[in-house]
Amino acid sequence: MIKQRLLSRINWKRVTERRYTSGVIYPSPDIFGGCRAAYGVLRIDGISEPLSVRIGDATVTTADKGFTWIGVIPERKNFALTAMFDDHGKMLQYYFDITLENHLDAEDPYFEDLFLDVSVAPDGGVYLLDRDELDAALGKDEITMEQYTTALKTAGEILMRLTGKKLPSRRCHYIKIGDALETQLDAIAGTLAPLLALIGEKNA
Repeated sequence: MIKQRLLSRINWKRVTERRYTSGVIYPSPDIFGGCRAAYGVLRIDGISEPLSVRIGDATVTTADKGFTWIGVIPERKNFALTAMFDDHGKMLQYYFDITLENHLDAEDPYFEDLFLDVSVAPDGGVYLLDRDELDAALGKDEITMEQYTTALKTAGEILMRLTGKKLPSRRCHYIKIGDALETQLDAIAGTLAPLLALIGEKNA
């Protein structure tokens, strides 16, 4: 089933105290195409239990007190980016959700999650995630062949831009594609840097 993901993550019960700000930007054309994008910056001030996930070959805590999550949902694109930072501003993960549609003009912007994901680890490793879930959704008629093709095409474009490598034919849950190009990492970081400071400015 295709699920709607809110930019604010207001229904994330793990987070017990939060600061949040949102708005619209025109981010780097290198990744986002230079089009309008909604952003949301979440500072985690209280959490019931830290969240740890596999990123590359390591298990990394991606949500804890003092951590910041930045979501960016670009217009007319089939992906959304979530960037995760620790309490010192160190990047923990860039996570691309492949999307069916992005809704920037809703009261709380959201995207429709199309199963497939691309992850960039702190060391620059780029991974394709959940191809098996995408295949299963097609097999159960939860998505159409057109939507399936859109997901693969979008993931392929992101992988090519990030690493210069094509989408692999191998169907699995988790596979490393290669290492991200420094120019692409710099472009993403350049877009996110002003947003990372917004919570502090708002509450100064």
